[in-house]
Amino acid sequence: MSEQAKPTEGPVEISSYLHGLYKVDIVADGGRKVVATVTVKDVPAHRDLPPPDNPEGWTNAHLVADAFNVHHETGLTPRELWENVQSKDHVIMDQGQQIHHLHEQLAEQDRHLAELLEIADAAVRALASDICNLVPDEDLQRWQAAIAKARGGSDA
Repeated sequence: MSEQAKPTEGPVEISSYLHGLYKVDIVADGGRKVVATVTVKDVPAHRDLPPPDNPEGWTNAHLVADAFNVHHETGLTPRELWENVQSKDHVIMDQGQQIHHLHEQLAEQDRHLAELLEIADAAVRALASDICNLVPDEDLQRWQAAIAKARGGSDA
């Protein structure tokens, strides 16, 4: 049973040595291992001219080196890292939507509770008014005197 091949251990860097006048190596292990070669200079129009720089080639060299270093630091390829981030983004978005929905439900329950409290307050006020209207004043005065006496106050 064969093991899956693994990339070269990083970190890697871009070699300062141009070989063939057009290419640069991306190296690991202090320059002892070449992991990739990238063309960074264009072939000159005439043999006597120096090769012109190819900025895109240097950008590609940095990109390749960075891909190796991302793998070295995370254990994931850039693609795997991207997919991992995307899946977590989806989970976060779903949870955000659920939280938003719960906030809406709580707001609706708060509105309903406020309505119920208004109804209960009105009912208590109406009941208190009805009780006061049913009990003669002299009974209310006697009850107040009894309460005052029970509290240690004087007779009214």
